[in-house]
Amino acid sequence: PRTRGIFRGIPEFRGKFFESVAAEAVKSKLGARALKSILEDTLLDLMYHIPSLSNVTKCLFYTGAVTGKTNGIVLLDENGLAIKTDFPILGRKVA
Repeated sequence: PRTRGIFRGIPEFRGKFFESVAAEAVKSKLGARALKSILEDTLLDLMYHIPSLSNVTKCLFYTGAVTGKTNGIVLLDENGLAIKTDFPILGRKVA
């Protein structure tokens, strides 16, 4: 079913996702602004692409979405299977 916002399903933050957001914010020395910026950077690509996918029921976010070292975002369909997309969902781009 279609809903407003970027999620049609339930977002789940796995592992040490929030700890990695906090660690990146501490590294940047920008305080709360860094937390907001890191989360926005992590979710930006997903916000633009997920409306075109009709069968997403769950979005899993892992530490890799914040650190940029691995593909840290997995989209699942109603059967719990990973959805392949035509675009990379990498999360945050780290320089």
